[in-house]
Amino acid sequence: MPFLVKKNISGLLAAAVQKLVKNNIFSPQVSDKTVPVEYPLPEFGDYASPLPMQLASVLRQAPLKIAETINNNLDKNGIICQAECVKPGYINMRLNPDAFTTAIIDLASEDFFRGPYTNKPESILLEFVSANPTGPLHIGHGRWAAIGDILGNILSFAGHKVQKEFYINDAGVQIKKLRESAAAVKNGQPVPEDGYHGDYIKRIVQNPLPPEQVILEEQKNTLQRFRTVFDNFFPETKLHTEKKIEEMITFLEQKGYSYKKEGALWFCSMQYGDDKDRVLIKENGEYTYFAVDIAYHYNKISRGFSHLINVFGADHHGYVKRIQTACRLLSEEKTRLTVLVGQLVNLFRNGEPVRMSKRTGDMITLEEVIDEIGVDAARYFLSCMACETPLDFDLAAAIKQSADNPVYYIQYAHARICSVYNKAAEKNCYPASQGSFNYRLIRTPESDALVKYLMRFPDEISEISVSFEIHRLHKYLYSLAGMFHRFYFNHKIINPEEPEKSAALLFLSKAVEQVLKTGLRLLNISAPEKM
Repeated sequence: MPFLVKKNISGLLAAAVQKLVKNNIFSPQVSDKTVPVEYPLPEFGDYASPLPMQLASVLRQAPLKIAETINNNLDKNGIICQAECVKPGYINMRLNPDAFTTAIIDLASEDFFRGPYTNKPESILLEFVSANPTGPLHIGHGRWAAIGDILGNILSFAGHKVQKEFYINDAGVQIKKLRESAAAVKNGQPVPEDGYHGDYIKRIVQNPLPPEQVILEEQKNTLQRFRTVFDNFFPETKLHTEKKIEEMITFLEQKGYSYKKEGALWFCSMQYGDDKDRVLIKENGEYTYFAVDIAYHYNKISRGFSHLINVFGADHHGYVKRIQTACRLLSEEKTRLTVLVGQLVNLFRNGEPVRMSKRTGDMITLEEVIDEIGVDAARYFLSCMACETPLDFDLAAAIKQSADNPVYYIQYAHARICSVYNKAAEKNCYPASQGSFNYRLIRTPESDALVKYLMRFPDEISEISVSFEIHRLHKYLYSLAGMFHRFYFNHKIINPEEPEKSAALLFLSKAVEQVLKTGLRLLNISAPEKM
């Protein structure tokens, strides 16, 4: 398991607190407190913890006094070599110098990055995109594709067993409207007003297959081109043909989670935390969308996953509580459901908005975006912000070859290191081996800052696998790229006159390259060796 510096320091602080509890110096009430660890400004230390301030109200002591007590019991014979207490109640810690050497050696090895990054691996079903097969994938679908795919990559990398699933909405009103629209176009008749008017309808009617099948295959091809591969495509029609909805209804009735009223069957979700009870079967005997959806989740639960994750669009915001309530009851509290609700993409080109509308055909598709800016830029920009934040995406900015374009900036850092290797070899300069690497030859405040930032990578992956904030990886890689670019300009990495120093600098560069390459791989973005 990769060494998680931040997590390890948190454990050392927790051990000090437990020791104080055992010796009756601290109250047992503080035993289960989470131990926060932060990254302070360099002048204050390498790591810091505000834990004493969190314990002050429980222990009824001044935070600074608590800090000093913890510090006196903190193990400083390992990764930490020094700690000091400062007002109002921080413990600032410095790393053992040997930790820098160990970190570089570890990070320069590709084997180091193999997980797990978690002590509690889960079986996860990750559902995302799940677009209706009624039209081409648009830029919003692209955002969910990038976010879901990257999240799945990170969770798998962290040690979880992940399956990625696309739910095919191939039944219901929208499919009926699509077929009516396709039939109208094929017969030279006007498309119904509430039908699908996009130009793509003229193309799909040339295929003898049902229109939804043609569109689904096109969606699959687009996703594959976008480097988004699913383990499963689950059709809604399967729920109907295999009687899964009836099975779910029977379960709810047997458990007393439903009741009949005014000719309809209701899910008594309000008493379990929902805003109101929900209709499952209408008076006319039809299943509601909600009934079909929770039948799908009942099917997910029956497949034995311990954690379900859904990436939904903004139009599902009001849907979260009811589906979580249903999953809790259907799994009898055994399966966890996490719902990530994303916001819309506001698309621009040179500052001018680009409108989207699947129904009118006045939209830009994900395919067009890929054609215009490439897969790498599309994946990066569509996933670089928190999913709950609306995304303003300017296509013109995404193709700039400058530091203003973060994906270019990160890739260029990787290519620059590869170029340094090649130029160094031409001058018979080669990276040090693990056994010969001597960090002391090149140690400066700037190199320490770079190494400390490299050390953060395993902790970042571990924390992202819990918070699902995948945009943190983008920010991390961009900052790391910037640090290396500056380091490159300030240091003569290739110097045949100082071969040992040059070898050490090349070895440090190798550690940076491995982290950049690993991060880009998780984003499913290429790591070019030449640019």
